[in-house]
Formats: sequence, structure tokens, C-alpha cells
Amino acid sequence: MTQIGLFCATGLSSALLVKALKEQLADDQHYQVNSAPFSEIFMVGNDYDFLILAPQTSFNQAKVAAAFPDKKIVLLTDEEFLSKNVARIVEEIKI
Repeated sequence: MTQIGLFCATGLSSALLVKALKEQLADDQHYQVNSAPFSEIFMVGNDYDFLILAPQTSFNQAKVAAAFPDKKIVLLTDEEFLSKNVARIVEEIKI
């Protein structure tokens, strides 16, 4: 099963985005989607195949990439995050 972690500043604002992503992937049981506060990414990042970063965590993207060189990291734009547009996320994980 492919594990997807969505990380935002507190883990709360991403709950609606996680819901939208789960709905988009509902027909495919090969994905597990979870959200967490960014403060936990260095403790739990290895548990995920994909690390999705909310825009407010973008200043840490280089640190995340250095800590998890074997992980696919997707940085969301403000528009994607605010509109809950998960199309690019789905495209990235299904490649």
C-alpha cells in the first residue's frame, strides 16, 4: 500500500485537503492518506512513500529533501491548498 503524508503547520488545516484526496482516490484501495503537523515530519517521514507539503511549510522543503532523499516530495501551491485542488497530487503519485 502506498502511504501518503500531508504535512502542514499544525496538521489541522490539511484535514479538508486529505478528505478531498481520499475521495479522489476512493476507487483505488492501494493508497493510505494521513495528515500531520510539520513538526512531526522528521519523526514519521520514513513511514510514507510521498510527502506532501502545504505552502506554509515551503521554507523547509530543502531540509525535507535532504532528510528524505528517496521520497517523492510534492510542494503544494497556495491555490491548490486553498481550493483543495488535488488533481496534481493524484497525477504525481500515480506516475
